[in-house]
Amino acid sequence: VKHTTLAAYAHQHVPFERVVEAVAPQRDLSRNPLFQVMFALQNIPEVPLSEFGGLQVKGEAYDWDYAKCDLTVEVDPTGGNFLLRVEYSHDLFEESTIHRLISHYEQLLTQLVADPARPLDQISLLTPAEEQQMTVGFNLTGADYPQATLPVLFEQQVNRTPQRPALRFGSEELTYQQLNAQANQVAHFLCNQGVLPGERIGVLARRGPGMVAALLGILKCGAVYVPLNTDYPASRLHYIAEDAALAAVISTDASLLTLLPDYTGPRLHLLDVPTLSSANLDVAVTVDAGAYVMYTSGTTGEAKGILVSHRNVVKLAFDPGPIQVQANDIVLQWSNFAFDGSTYDLYASLLHGACLQLIPEEAAADAGQLTRIIREQGVTVAFLTTALFNAFVDTDLDGLRGLRRLLFGGELVSVPHVQRALAALGPDKLVHVYGPTETTTYATSYAIRQISGQTVPIGYPLANTQAYVLDERQRPVPVGCLGELFLGGDGVATGYLNKAELTAERFVEVPGYGRLYRTGDQVYWRPDGALCYVGRLDGQVKIRGYRVELGEISTLLQAVPGVNQAVVTANRDAAGTLRLVAYVVAETGFASAAATQQLRQYLPDYMLPTAWVELPALPLTPNGKIDRKALPEPQQAEALTAYVAPCTALETALATIWQTLLGLEQVGIEDNFFAVGGHSLLATRLVAAIRQQLDREVSIRQVFTHPTIARQAQLLAESSVTTGIAPLAAQPRAEHLPLSFAQERLWFIDQLEGGSHYNVPLLLRLRGALNEAALLVALRQLVERHEALRTVIVSDGLAPRQHVLPATGWKPELSTTAYCSDDAGHDAGHDAG
Repeated sequence: VKHTTLAAYAHQHVPFERVVEAVAPQRDLSRNPLFQVMFALQNIPEVPLSEFGGLQVKGEAYDWDYAKCDLTVEVDPTGGNFLLRVEYSHDLFEESTIHRLISHYEQLLTQLVADPARPLDQISLLTPAEEQQMTVGFNLTGADYPQATLPVLFEQQVNRTPQRPALRFGSEELTYQQLNAQANQVAHFLCNQGVLPGERIGVLARRGPGMVAALLGILKCGAVYVPLNTDYPASRLHYIAEDAALAAVISTDASLLTLLPDYTGPRLHLLDVPTLSSANLDVAVTVDAGAYVMYTSGTTGEAKGILVSHRNVVKLAFDPGPIQVQANDIVLQWSNFAFDGSTYDLYASLLHGACLQLIPEEAAADAGQLTRIIREQGVTVAFLTTALFNAFVDTDLDGLRGLRRLLFGGELVSVPHVQRALAALGPDKLVHVYGPTETTTYATSYAIRQISGQTVPIGYPLANTQAYVLDERQRPVPVGCLGELFLGGDGVATGYLNKAELTAERFVEVPGYGRLYRTGDQVYWRPDGALCYVGRLDGQVKIRGYRVELGEISTLLQAVPGVNQAVVTANRDAAGTLRLVAYVVAETGFASAAATQQLRQYLPDYMLPTAWVELPALPLTPNGKIDRKALPEPQQAEALTAYVAPCTALETALATIWQTLLGLEQVGIEDNFFAVGGHSLLATRLVAAIRQQLDREVSIRQVFTHPTIARQAQLLAESSVTTGIAPLAAQPRAEHLPLSFAQERLWFIDQLEGGSHYNVPLLLRLRGALNEAALLVALRQLVERHEALRTVIVSDGLAPRQHVLPATGWKPELSTTAYCSDDAGHDAGHDAG
């Protein structure tokens, strides 16, 4: 500090205006251009009043109408004391915040005086009362929940509601009794195959009742299930099978077992299961035994498996807060079962007697199909990732009105989207949730009643969950200050499978707080105990709700032939959606399409870069590290494919839709939708836009198989499929119709008071000669089209009724009247009657 301050004196004569121009060329008149916080020690010696030549002088306080800086702190030595004055902007700070800052400053001074040699980083700004509030008061979350395993709790629910629907899938429905019988048959099958408690079983299955029965069956025989996403490349599935040391792989579809060609363990097809016993099993398993292993992205290029116990899941399913599921709910099972959101969908539903609504695989990324399912099946509770939630808000918000609870989360929230949803759906329906897989799906929740400010909190800790915001020395930070979020309680997972060093690094013992998971997320406390998310402290991001380690993608990308250097970052496109951007230093002839194809062998779709930038060299910081801030925006880089302009009207219309969705100024007909920033959620919006703007129907699958404008235009030109929405046709009706309540009320007022209280006169000034014939035709067509203009109310001694006059047989009359205008002399006016 001393060196920097002294060095500044070498340039002390530089004009202030020059400094402003160099530091802040883009001026913001609402704030000081150089600094926003000022600390001033008034150490100018007092001038004795005798030096004013006998003049009477006294100080006068001056009240400024505005704050010169965002925050100004003045210390004035007066009479042996120090007077502290704080001036602040009311637009930025609340009075309680300023009082809290003053108490922290007082705490700092007290500790410095008590021990002047104490290093600054060992001084705590918190008062004892504040530390008690944030470590204890904000974490009073204890609540009772069953101390039993998932199979035991499910079987108890079966005994309570054996004939209640447990799940639905299309036209198929299973009661709790039927689902329990199928799960028991799977369990007996596995026991007969020699599967032992604690062994890990891979599950290759698509959405359906068989998938749910398989998961429950594995738990019932005391084993641990490992979901295997059928969309993963074979190499990733093989790595998971090897890392998890799977005792067997089971599937409801024999063809899926071919996705693991190199797996040498038992492959079990659940074909003969229905012939086995459907009785409950008696297998001794503790609540702290493993229930499943979920794999997420890892920094070293390898996925990491997270072992979650029965206790972890039961604690989540029986949370009494805003995420609680009720017995009469219908819960949408949207999340893929290899994604931790499925844990909530499955067990919060099946352990409470609710009905689980399964969806077809292709509907998961299609907002139109999801809307139809939610509406037709009467879904009341659903979880969507933030990105899909935004897509719903943009395309079909009405489809969510029937929900009792809509949970969303997984990445940084868009406040404008939440505001629109809140205005349409009302308070308490929207619940913002947050939680890493390592703390069992959700760790905090926030029921949204109103939005104040520019952020939506991730909320308050769930029941039996503790949250701590700590600094780099693992000490609590004050309210409003940034720190890393550490999570504790009964939701914290056992650890990472076969990764003891990483487990010790992320699952830590913090004195006074116990075993905590360090999330790597930067957050801060609000005064009311709600947490607000700011961002990541490392290279980890959330893409479409999935956690992604950027380092894993960069490592694999650098192994692609022709790539000399590579780095992958995440930024937001024009629509605000987080996307992966690959920056490469490559040899001549590099093609992003070929690189994507190679990455696809190792990475799932959501981990593939959707924007590519080729650079001659990666920018470096002075210490030789990659300067991520100096990396250019993707749209500033030269396109990696040659531009081919649209030729036909259909190609031009598709190009316009693409440009709007992708936030691009130009797209060519040979550009790949997924190579220029598209992904599955944007594909959903593309399908909706084609449906709305072109009146044509395409499927999500066709977007993937026809990813260019040229191929999509050809598909639409060859297809005769329209949206299939039939025009509304008039239905037969009686000659006289009853009045609505509103019509009856207005008719009564007219009968009571007379006159024309509700006529709406309209005066239009037309310039130039009036085409009377055209006006008459327009009026006639208007009246013919709208029955309301031909409806009269008749009352012939009976109750008043509506009567619609025929559309033919009448002719409007035109009359001409001269009138005087204050500003234009005499004009000719035509009145239509």
